[in-house]
Amino acid sequence: MPDFGVEAIKAKIDTGARSSALHAFRLNHYTLDGQPWVSFEIHPHQRSRAGAVKVRCPIDGWRKIRSSDGRQQERPYIVTNIQMA
Repeated sequence: MPDFGVEAIKAKIDTGARSSALHAFRLNHYTLDGQPWVSFEIHPHQRSRAGAVKVRCPIDGWRKIRSSDGRQQERPYIVTNIQMA
């Protein structure tokens, strides 16, 4: 995720999905110059805060997400680049 300075992160590929999800920690929504933004942390190493990366970026939109237990919530949608090995 070069835009965020994350060189490597473990990921699962869902070839049938239209988009991908990123587990974000310490999520915070705010407004900057009249536009919606989000800040959060990415933890590149599973089960560890070591190497946590703080990210701030504009929100591109909102998506309704349904959890495995059927509960629905809206979550922010962002756009960023990825680089695959």
